[in-house]
Amino acid sequence: MRGTRLIATALGCSAAVVGLVGCAGRGTSTGAAVQPSATASGVKPSASAPAAPGIETLPADEIYRRGKQALAGAQSLTVTFDGLADKQRLSGHVALDRTGNCVGEIGMSGRGHVEIIKVAAKVWMKPDAQFWNAMVGSKGAAAAELFKGRYLTGRSSDADLKDMASFCDLDEMFADINTPDAEEKVSKGALTTVDGVPVVTLHSVSSDDTADVFVATKGKPYIVKVHASTGGEPFSMTLSDYGVPVAAHAPSPDDVLDVSKLQSLINHGSAA
Repeated sequence: MRGTRLIATALGCSAAVVGLVGCAGRGTSTGAAVQPSATASGVKPSASAPAAPGIETLPADEIYRRGKQALAGAQSLTVTFDGLADKQRLSGHVALDRTGNCVGEIGMSGRGHVEIIKVAAKVWMKPDAQFWNAMVGSKGAAAAELFKGRYLTGRSSDADLKDMASFCDLDEMFADINTPDAEEKVSKGALTTVDGVPVVTLHSVSSDDTADVFVATKGKPYIVKVHASTGGEPFSMTLSDYGVPVAAHAPSPDDVLDVSKLQSLINHGSAA
């Protein structure tokens, strides 16, 4: 599925977390994945969405088209993910909307995890100590101490934060979902449920990836789950909370340091 491939790549590069350390996912590692929150794991298509009776009786290509169209038109949703991107294990969840708000976290096996908040054009991130030690080399311990219990902040346009900001961009995440893929073939599978939601299974095969795509058969035909394999790397996403407002709030100023402090530490050995 084209969208899954693009999302996995975006997550991998967003995991670079500021341009100071380069794109993550170079080489393999092992470790525990971040567990998504309970609220992020449930599938909740909008109860007020127009009904789509009998969608499971339509041809596979038409079901797929409607599912991608519904996803592309979503004003907000939560993405819960787990899998490999460029040999880097990623997991976590993010709730995001079309107005630039998001909240969530990314976990990277063996490299820690990062909490993310974005409100309009402002971004806050809180990496853990393992992340700093893995990503900032000899300055990792100093960075971990400097930002202990604090968020790194700046604008989404800042060169050092724009990759992470793109992770919070719903328009960008699914921008190419409806772009035709001449090599992709879709067939229809079994009726089943995903977290209690009735779905029809679609099997997608293209030149370098395969995917099982689960489309809701009640209410609007949202895509609610995807299991994919791209270049031999498995990746799974649950898409939930369609239309639910994103509860993203700026942290307390006492818990925030500007990204310039990190730049100063890395470039000059001091945050002063």
